Amino acid sequence: MNPNANTSPKLKILTIGNSAVGKTCLLYMFADGGFNDSHLITFGFDYKKKEVELNGKPYSITLWDTAGQERFHTITFAYFRGCHGMLLVYDVTNEKSFEKIEYWMKKIKEKTENTPSGAPPQVILVGNKSDLENSLTGNQRVISYEQGLAAAKKHGIEFIETSAKTNKNVEEAFMLLLKKIVDSGMVDTLQNGQRGQQLRGASGVNNGGQKKSCC
Repeated sequence: MNPNANTSPKLKILTIGNSAVGKTCLLYMFADGGFNDSHLITFGFDYKKKEVELNGKPYSITLWDTAGQERFHTITFAYFRGCHGMLLVYDVTNEKSFEKIEYWMKKIKEKTENTPSGAPPQVILVGNKSDLENSLTGNQRVISYEQGLAAAKKHGIEFIETSAKTNKNVEEAFMLLLKKIVDSGMVDTLQNGQRGQQLRGASGVNNGGQKKSCC
C-alpha cells in the first residue's frame, strides 16, 4: 500500500492588498481563531499552517501574509510564484485600498502568467472591516457592497465581505477560495504530478532517463 496515498494536498494561499486593510487579522482569525487589535504592520511576510476539510477530504494549507507597503512589493510578488490561491483584500472604509484593486489584479496577471503548472492562481475579492458600518463612532463605510460586487464581476472573480474583528465570514472566505482551487482542477494536477514523481522514483529511473544498475 502506498504510504503517501492519504497525504493531504499541500496548498499555498496568500493574502494580498494594501497595508492596514486587515490581511494579518483575517489570517490569524482563520488559523488561530483570535483577533489582534494592535494594528501591527507586516514587514516582508509571515505564515501560518492549517489543516482543513472540504467535502470530507483533507487539505494542508500554508497561509502567507504579505506586506502591503509599496517598498515591499518586490518581496510580495516573489511569493506569487507557485501560489494556488489569493485573497485580494481591501478595507470598506478606505477608498484608496479599493481603488488599488486594478493595480493588484494587473500584478497578479503579470507575475503568474508563466506559472510552471500553466494554471494561474484562483482569486477572490474580500471587503474587510464590515463591522465598522455599525461601530460606536458611526458608519465609517465608504465602499458599498454593490461596488465591491461590481469590481469582482469586472474581473470575473468571487466576492465576499468580512470582519476579522467579529469573525464574520472569515472562515467562509478561505473555504470559498479553497473550493475555487479544488473546482479548478489544480489539486488533481498537483496530486498527479506527485504520483508521477513517486512512480518514477519507484521504477529506478534517474533524472537522466537511465535505469539504475542493480549491481
